[in-house]
Amino acid sequence: MLRYTCNALFLGSLVLLSGCDNSSSSSSSGSPDTPDNQDVVVRLPDVAVPGEAATASSQQAVIHLVDIAGITSATAADYSTRNLYLWNNETCDALSAPMTDWNDVSTTPSGSDKYGPYWVIPLNKESGCINVIVRDGTNKLIDSDLRVSFSDFTDRTVSVIAGSSSLYDTRADAFRAAFGVALAEAHWVDKTTLLWPGGEGKPIVRLYYSHSSKVAADSEGKFTDRYLNLTPTTVSQQVSMRFPQLSSYAAFKLPDNAPVNELLQGETVAIAAEKDGILISATQVQTAGVLDDVYAQPAEALSYGAQVSDGGVNFRLWAPTAQQVDLVLYSADKKVLASHPMTRDAASGAWAWQGGSDLKGAFYRYALTVYHPQSRKVEQYEVTDPYAHSLSTNSEYSQVVDLNDSALKPDGWDSLAMPHAQKTKADLAKMTIHESHIRDLSAWDSTVPAELRGKYLALTAQDSNMVQHLKKLSASG
Repeated sequence: MLRYTCNALFLGSLVLLSGCDNSSSSSSSGSPDTPDNQDVVVRLPDVAVPGEAATASSQQAVIHLVDIAGITSATAADYSTRNLYLWNNETCDALSAPMTDWNDVSTTPSGSDKYGPYWVIPLNKESGCINVIVRDGTNKLIDSDLRVSFSDFTDRTVSVIAGSSSLYDTRADAFRAAFGVALAEAHWVDKTTLLWPGGEGKPIVRLYYSHSSKVAADSEGKFTDRYLNLTPTTVSQQVSMRFPQLSSYAAFKLPDNAPVNELLQGETVAIAAEKDGILISATQVQTAGVLDDVYAQPAEALSYGAQVSDGGVNFRLWAPTAQQVDLVLYSADKKVLASHPMTRDAASGAWAWQGGSDLKGAFYRYALTVYHPQSRKVEQYEVTDPYAHSLSTNSEYSQVVDLNDSALKPDGWDSLAMPHAQKTKADLAKMTIHESHIRDLSAWDSTVPAELRGKYLALTAQDSNMVQHLKKLSASG
């Protein structure tokens, strides 16, 4: 059963799965189908899921910091410089000893184990919330200020991970999140360049991908999806100009023969690991940059929507990350008439199907098989055409219309004299579009009868200031 959404504008920006399976293979050479037995298998640390190091007693809160680096390190971590900055304000005032000096680093851990440090914090009450910043010295370990609400965490015991503003109910939850795929911090900006600060200086950096499911460790804690090995490089001047906000990120090069089209139709995850394969971090990949780099120029040369011509009706949709697109035709009473597989153009990422002239006036939608980065699943949707000239009632179906059809033109349309030329970009630049709402125009206009204010009937008050103003705008072109 297809799920339906009436907005298809997101189609070009989704990171969609291609058709890979989950077999283990690598690609130091750029060919992801060729296993390389010399490659290290990336895996989760061989560490048991932790319990709580401490729990809050009366008039206390406990904060655990789950330390990924410490868990994966062969030597005991030093947490002596880790500390919390704690303060009260008008909305959070449960701390019994709030701080006022940023340089005060005295709130060192109450204890630690191989999973990280923890703090036992005295409170003046067990309701409300507290404000927390986790630091190393005076440097933030988490950019966002944390607010721990005791209505959300009734046991007043929470866990955090360095670099993430999320709060977890238990250390076990934080541990699982720390060694899973977190956020979308990597940026694939052109065919061969991936930018990711999390990969900087790491012994192993790879781009994993899957067509059928999300990239994740298997039951043995191993990452067995297909991947490409990435190599450190520098940010080019062109990339720096396109993405100045990312120019300081660590840059990595994909193999020259990387199957870009295939990767962009599936989930892509950047993974960093130690030399022995122990996972350090994993994040989803944002692909807007590479989509533009690969498809924009040929895509811009095409026309989209249901294009009516003497040869029939050509349907075209830009959905470069879709695995499959079908055109579904509907009757006037919205019964399915036919479904036609569309053909994907590899250069532009557009899908097309050619039909006959008898389709004028037909209703249609697109049925897509597409990976969605939020659910991290391959989803199936029916969507309306974002390029449609006409929609059915409630915008649930698109309709094929020919704007040059005389039956659709108002009387005198072709002979209408425009007040200003509209042939060039310079002409259009001189035009001004006014958007107004009936309520806003009429609600405070005392010249509109009170019973009509804010209603469409306000437009019938021909002598009102509102209508006279609209007439002046119309007269000026």
